[in-house]
Amino acid sequence: MNKLRILLFSTIIAPLLLVSCEKNPAQPNTPASKGFTATTTEYVKGSAKTTLDDFMPLWSAGDRICVWGSDLMPRQCMTTGRDTTVAFFKYDSLPEGTRRGPYTAIYPASLFRSPTRITVPPTQNSLSGTLTGAPAYAHSDTNLLDFYNLCGVVRLKLTGPAAKRITYVILFSDQIINGEYDLVENPDNPLCPQLSYVSGGTSNTILNVAHSSQGDGNYYIAIPAGTYSSLSAFLYTTDQMRASACLGEGEPIVVEQNAITAFTLESLNFSKPTNKIVN
Repeated sequence: MNKLRILLFSTIIAPLLLVSCEKNPAQPNTPASKGFTATTTEYVKGSAKTTLDDFMPLWSAGDRICVWGSDLMPRQCMTTGRDTTVAFFKYDSLPEGTRRGPYTAIYPASLFRSPTRITVPPTQNSLSGTLTGAPAYAHSDTNLLDFYNLCGVVRLKLTGPAAKRITYVILFSDQIINGEYDLVENPDNPLCPQLSYVSGGTSNTILNVAHSSQGDGNYYIAIPAGTYSSLSAFLYTTDQMRASACLGEGEPIVVEQNAITAFTLESLNFSKPTNKIVN
């Protein structure tokens, strides 16, 4: 397992600079120009984006990150890499003048609302049994940024033949689990803020599953960390059958930031639904 590190480049000779940066650590307020490279380094438990159990997120073509420096002007960057742990991101348009640190970044860029606010989305996507687009944050005085998960992840492990036929999952909670959130000081991790609810949102989040037949029966949904009195899930198959499950056996459920809270769903009874759960 590795932790994710972002390397912002100040020239176009990426391979040479990568070697150079390994030998000479980046200095504070290093200017960045054309973009950055996301790569993996030594694994540190509980620290970065890739430390969630055996869950290894990959950069995919079209992924975007919003980055801003001391000027507080957010700029979007995109990668054309395909499903790799290392990818080069470049600015959509080059910033005028020299941008200097400290640098802050939000992934995915579409969640950015302001330097202190993001949106936790009501709909998430799963590709071949993995979660894409879980909110992440990075900050550094230099051009090296480590990404941290802003949410916790609920993992539903479904056994049986229906695991290959799930088309979407709806997670229900006793409280709001998406909408607008402020980034506030985190006493447990000074390197990554925690989320504080502001407005909007709903108490259910939908996970759309693509290529379910290629998955392993694991379904991941990112929600804000906290203690939940109840969580439940509805699972829908490609042939329009539905099953439900109450999670946690009636006990409060603690979802920790940058960690997976796992549930195994066995012997679910799938049947034709008689009513709609959400519009």
